[in-house]
Formats: sequence, C-alpha cells, structure tokens
Amino acid sequence: MNTTTQSPETTVTKREPNGQVPFERYVQPRASVFGAQDAVTIELEMPGVVKDKVEITVEQDELTITGYRQVEDYSKHEVLHQERVPFNYRRSFVLSETIDSGKIQANLENGVLKLTLPKAETAKPRKIAVQ
Repeated sequence: MNTTTQSPETTVTKREPNGQVPFERYVQPRASVFGAQDAVTIELEMPGVVKDKVEITVEQDELTITGYRQVEDYSKHEVLHQERVPFNYRRSFVLSETIDSGKIQANLENGVLKLTLPKAETAKPRKIAVQ
C-alpha cells in the first residue's frame, strides 16, 4: 500500500514495505515550440508553480522540466466538488545536436515557463565568401 503525506510545501511519497518507491503521477503541461535562426523557444503552461519549485535538467540529449505545485490545505473543509487535482508537472524533450545546452535560459511569468534554447554557433546560418 502506498502512503502519501501532504504538507503545504510538497507531497512526500514514502517507500512501500517491500522497499520500492511507488509510482508518482505527473501531468504533462501544454507546450508550444517556436523556431528561429538563432534559437528555439519552448513555452509550457504550469499554473500554480513558483520559480523555486521548477527543476530543469539536461542529461545527454534529453531536456526534462519538472514543476511542483503548491498544495492547498483543505483538511478543515468538506469537498463538495473537485475537478482540479494537485498533480505536479513533468515534460521531456529530445534536444537536437544543433542546440547549445550549456546556454539554455528559463523564465517563469504568470504560470508560463519560457525556455530559450540557443543554437550552437556551428548550426547558425552563415555566409561563406568566395575567393
């Protein structure tokens, strides 16, 4: 049996008696991807997430974004109807070799996480002079 303890800051999942970590559920945030000559921009909708609760990692060629939502404490209330679920967000993208992963920038504003993925200098268009 899984046991989950909720606090106002985070959801902590405890190990099962057999030592295994139970499956955690995430919602895939909606994303838009835009391309330009010098960069690729990814925008993700992550309402309820503050900037210090966002993790962005690059491992090999995979970009992973995880956002942890603040869980409201309604323990003193009776739930009459609930459509919103307090799942966290997670989305992964495979990066092209044309992306300079060391220069990725992120900004969170009004529930939208905007990532700017600059293209590597070798991938940018350039003119070659004829000798």
